[in-house]
Amino acid sequence: MMRGIMQAFAKGAERNVRLLWSPTSLRSRVPGRQRRFRAWISIVVAGLVFVSCTSHYYTFTAESSQGTPLAFPERRAQPMKVCTVNLQSLPELTELLEARGHDVIPLSASDLSVQRPTDEDKACEVVVLLERAESDWYPEITNLGIAHFILTVLTIGTIPKSETGYVRFVLQIIQPSTRKTERILLETQVHRWNGWISYEIVRPIEMGGQYGRNRLRRNLRALSAIEAIGTRGQLSLEKSE
Repeated sequence: MMRGIMQAFAKGAERNVRLLWSPTSLRSRVPGRQRRFRAWISIVVAGLVFVSCTSHYYTFTAESSQGTPLAFPERRAQPMKVCTVNLQSLPELTELLEARGHDVIPLSASDLSVQRPTDEDKACEVVVLLERAESDWYPEITNLGIAHFILTVLTIGTIPKSETGYVRFVLQIIQPSTRKTERILLETQVHRWNGWISYEIVRPIEMGGQYGRNRLRRNLRALSAIEAIGTRGQLSLEKSE
């Protein structure tokens, strides 16, 4: 008799615990105002994450001296002997040239002599010279900028702080046989919106892919210009629609 009473009591207690901690029971015990507050907090956090994803983006420019965009390279290229001067700042461009089957010959900037003994008897079919490099990737830090950034953080991005920066290269491409010379401009711009809570978490994730894609597209157009000057003596430009 006593054993049956204890079993019935245990089953009743177990049923009460399940009802107490069930999602529907918890939801019924949370006031409607509190649920709405939590919903608004979720929306705000989601908005901050979304803005952080779009707060840092890159653009690129690859154009002739007249401002006409350069075209992308052809599917196949005729291997050439490409002499380079001062291209240390553009290692990806050198790698693209080698990947396309070109023989890259680095020359000294002081006297245009070859840097490797194995290149002594090679003649340049096209010469690529880095004429000028400029960079303003990060703006100068001022007291006003610091105050603006602090205000941005305190307002959780309601008053955002925007910044822009760039890195710019001017390349001179020469065809020695005809003495044909062309200059091209390569530029990457960065656009920032600083101060969002999740910005530092999301930024490294989205920055790597965007930055790499823009550098690759910019350098592919430079590769196209080098191949066009070396084979035809004129730039390959993007066709206007």
